[in-house]
Amino acid sequence: MRIRTETIAALRLFEGLSLNDLQSITRGFTFNLISLRPGRTVRRCGERCGELLFIMKGSVRSVCEGTNVDFVFEEELDNRHVIEPYSLFGVSPYYRKTYRASTYVDIVGVDKRHVVKLIEDYDVFRLNFLNYVCSYAYHTRCRNLTMGAVGAVDKIIQFVLRLSETDRGDKLLKVKKTVLASLIGEPPVRTSAALGKLKEIGLVDVGRGWIVFHETIFTDPGTAARLSL
Repeated sequence: MRIRTETIAALRLFEGLSLNDLQSITRGFTFNLISLRPGRTVRRCGERCGELLFIMKGSVRSVCEGTNVDFVFEEELDNRHVIEPYSLFGVSPYYRKTYRASTYVDIVGVDKRHVVKLIEDYDVFRLNFLNYVCSYAYHTRCRNLTMGAVGAVDKIIQFVLRLSETDRGDKLLKVKKTVLASLIGEPPVRTSAALGKLKEIGLVDVGRGWIVFHETIFTDPGTAARLSL
């Protein structure tokens, strides 16, 4: 379908393009507008990634399951988020997570063949795309490297960061404490004590088989880093 110039101007990877370029794109490219009710699946883990998906309105919940479903990690992605652009190309062009509408959502999709054309024809779009993917790869690499940090608190935070698409919002981790302990390489007693400390200062809520990590733990990681565990 055809789309308005001001609509694509608000899409993250189109930022910085001139008005003439935006008008040319709206005339020459086809966009897919997807509207979904709460609870409907946007894309499933393992499904082939054949288009760029931009969340325009509402929020989408991403769901990541561990090996043998030993844990489930969930987070909310708000409007203007781009869903897995790094899965569009490469050796494994498949979605790594499942995405479901949390609210009524509007999503704009751009087919892969059109993305290739945009990358070829528009320098700004190409730079935006490369910057987005490279930034994701850089932060993922840094998170992996910091997994060597000493202390159960740091290891818990870094484990959650490795699973996260964004630092914004609360995160839900459904996991048994004993399983979490094995995942971060710490004894169950130290893992439970670390969660207790984080709960005490209001950074997490802990229940039977679930942990909610509040946004503050990611925006101010120094608070948790001061803990001795």
